[in-house]
Amino acid sequence: HYTYSTIAVDGRLSINVDADVTYPSSLTMPVARVSASYFTQEQATAYFNYFFAGEQPIVVVDHGAAKVTKQFLRDLIAQYEQEIADGTIMLQQQLTEEEAREEIKRLETQIPDAPETAAPDEISDGTLLSGVFMNNDDPEELLELNVETDDKWFDLYTPADPMGHAQGHLFFDRKDHDSLYEATETKLEPNTSIEGMSTTWDQAVALCKEFLAVDGTADMAVGEAFQLEKDGKLAYRFNFVRTVAGVPLAVNYEATAYKGVKTPWYYETLSIIVDDKGIYDIAWGSPVKTTQIVSTATKVISVEQMKEIFEATVVQTYEPNTKRYDGYEWDASVSVDNIVLSLLRVRDASTDERTGLYVPAWVFYGATARAGYPDHNWSPQIVFAINAIDGTVINMEMGY
Repeated sequence: HYTYSTIAVDGRLSINVDADVTYPSSLTMPVARVSASYFTQEQATAYFNYFFAGEQPIVVVDHGAAKVTKQFLRDLIAQYEQEIADGTIMLQQQLTEEEAREEIKRLETQIPDAPETAAPDEISDGTLLSGVFMNNDDPEELLELNVETDDKWFDLYTPADPMGHAQGHLFFDRKDHDSLYEATETKLEPNTSIEGMSTTWDQAVALCKEFLAVDGTADMAVGEAFQLEKDGKLAYRFNFVRTVAGVPLAVNYEATAYKGVKTPWYYETLSIIVDDKGIYDIAWGSPVKTTQIVSTATKVISVEQMKEIFEATVVQTYEPNTKRYDGYEWDASVSVDNIVLSLLRVRDASTDERTGLYVPAWVFYGATARAGYPDHNWSPQIVFAINAIDGTVINMEMGY
């Protein structure tokens, strides 16, 4: 256990540590090289067949949007006119009467070119389609497989250029009426089954591993688990992390800068929700691939060295938080409640921009605040990280 506290920057910065420290007794950890990955057509087909075996999902053109026909436009105009007449246009559409009449004029100009009938749905065969672009300052073309049936939706997109900066993402959602949106979340200890569910922890994890096996992914493990509950419906939510030689990465929800000399790809996240009907939801962002095990047993700095580095650098690291961009001064705080020797991904400056390293790191979890308001709304928050090989402080946003 480690406790430490200090007040600095004329009393405006407070640092408090009251944390258990977890690490392997050998003080050795693996190091691996990793690259940003993307989804291939072969992978897309495999996932498509896994989720929609024997079914005919349709291609989603505008997810949730109505198909525009001449009659659709006429009906919408009539609806606006009725809402203007009965005085409910602001309530129903968040439009003033003047804005609604301008919208009616715009819709009327579309009628001549709109089709009489909607085009038939396109049945997907699992082929990635082009023409979608990443929405950023320098757009990159994406390939996408966005399909649905009456009860399921699946969306996979990936960079058309595998050496680009855009990331791949995979989403799956079961369209149940009893949605788990805004469910109450309670953290689960490892190997704890949820009382009231027929699906055990082991069975739920096995379903997740079955999904991962579609792509041959075998180097992921549960990093966190939660019980979800809403209106009597229960479910597991597992947050997975990569492993290297059996050692898991740190649970990490921080954000990296997008381009330039900084790490150009976000940290990988994978969340899977399982209820008694099976897999309910999947969200997988910025997949990666371990390409080389550099070392299986790298010696790392000691606990005492870790403490010395933290105490010598934490004030310097957080002093900028005591001043707003315009020079206005305010109070800032850092609290640490858990420290783990784990693995973090950092930029590998010796190779291309899509290559990184998994390195041992002393990871400090806790919370930061400015002017009494939390800096972030996710948990756990990494508030400090030390490269356990060379003792440098890792900037999670910069990625090194």
